[in-house]
Amino acid sequence: MLTFDGLPFLPSVGYVSPDGAVWMGQPAWQAAGEQPSRLIPIPRRPADGDLVVEGTEVEAVELAAAPLRRVVDEAELVAGGPVADVRLVVPAGWGPRRRTWMRQVAHRAGLAQPRLVEAPVAAAQLLVRQPPFEMSLVGPGRRGAATA
Repeated sequence: MLTFDGLPFLPSVGYVSPDGAVWMGQPAWQAAGEQPSRLIPIPRRPADGDLVVEGTEVEAVELAAAPLRRVVDEAELVAGGPVADVRLVVPAGWGPRRRTWMRQVAHRAGLAQPRLVEAPVAAAQLLVRQPPFEMSLVGPGRRGAATA
């Protein structure tokens, strides 16, 4: 199980720094203490578009990639190397446009080519403990939390 700043989950908020970087977790909360207007809810939907925070423009895909990048970084730290096989959980009703967007998010987060798994399929595989969920990275596309 991955932990983030001692928590078993990654808070669904980010902080947009003046240079446009998006920070997650404890660094986001700490920075927001000085500039609370730069704290934003994440994830954001593709339809939300780019965001301007205190004059700093951030792409929607970058906002969505920030939590995934944080999960990947933590997974690689725990695994002791790169995460080779990534499967992202998406709602079953997502069509080609949203699935393409999720692949762009994964690419921006530094992942090669993740496999997208529909939520009901992922839940069934997890319940029967079928691989690949042992040390695989799993991230839902709708609610915002990412688990591994």
